[in-house]
Amino acid sequence: MFNDKKVLITGSDGFIGSHLADTLKNNCRDLFCIDNINGEDLCNEDYVNTLPDIDIIFHLAARNGTKWFYEQPFSVLDNCTTPTLNLIKRYKNSNVKFIYASSCEIYADSTEAGLNKIPTSEDVSVLFSNPKNLRWSYAAGKYIGELAVMSAAREFNLNYLVLRYHNIYGPRQVDHFIPEFYSRLKDGDCSLRGWENTRAFCYISDAIEMTLRAAKNNKVNDSVIHIGDDKEVSIKEVAEIILDISGIDQKLALNNAPEGSVSRRCPDLTLAKDLDIYHNAISLREGLIKTIEELK
Repeated sequence: MFNDKKVLITGSDGFIGSHLADTLKNNCRDLFCIDNINGEDLCNEDYVNTLPDIDIIFHLAARNGTKWFYEQPFSVLDNCTTPTLNLIKRYKNSNVKFIYASSCEIYADSTEAGLNKIPTSEDVSVLFSNPKNLRWSYAAGKYIGELAVMSAAREFNLNYLVLRYHNIYGPRQVDHFIPEFYSRLKDGDCSLRGWENTRAFCYISDAIEMTLRAAKNNKVNDSVIHIGDDKEVSIKEVAEIILDISGIDQKLALNNAPEGSVSRRCPDLTLAKDLDIYHNAISLREGLIKTIEELK
């Protein structure tokens, strides 16, 4: 796969990062894994400057989880921006391929304002209309990261690729709708916020396959591409599948979504499909079975 490459993964103990590390550990020349859970602080520029020379970096490290957007917004913003700037400074004069993990969350406000079509393409407008809504601590941080790598490409000839992930789910995930909802179910709480909202969920193994296909495809250098699926489904439908496969016979208590939650989200995957990056091997029901099995 990358047998002649030295690869660095940041956020390697996180959800996407750990699955990517599992896939690459025997499929590259050298694999370097970094995560703040191990005391490796990418916000510390001195530490970042000690990192080895590499060929490819998958920069996945960030503070994610919707509750943290509201409860610890500065920490979220800091961890979405400072590591990215430090890593760019470290590798700006090298031949590294800098693969930056962004998020569909950056589309939320402009989609709600009616500026974006659904499915949403990579070139739509981005909007943060209410800076007092602390939900944007994550989305704005991710967008600043995108601007940083694109600016570095202009100023330092950095070779970059931005991957915007869309509602990836699966085993090992925390602080996300699916594990949080199942955890509440086990405690007898069937409340469901934002039940009418729709998403297009993508199982983690499909997301990893698309990530690697994009990384190997030189036609998408210095560009932005969606990683996800385009089968839109309501949150209520997902909750009902979880109830069914869990054997929990209870009625959902339907509640409104929190402020800033986008009502619809579905990526346009035309570019991914045209470049043979798109991959879909796991259905939503099959993926939920695998995910819930780990949580039991």
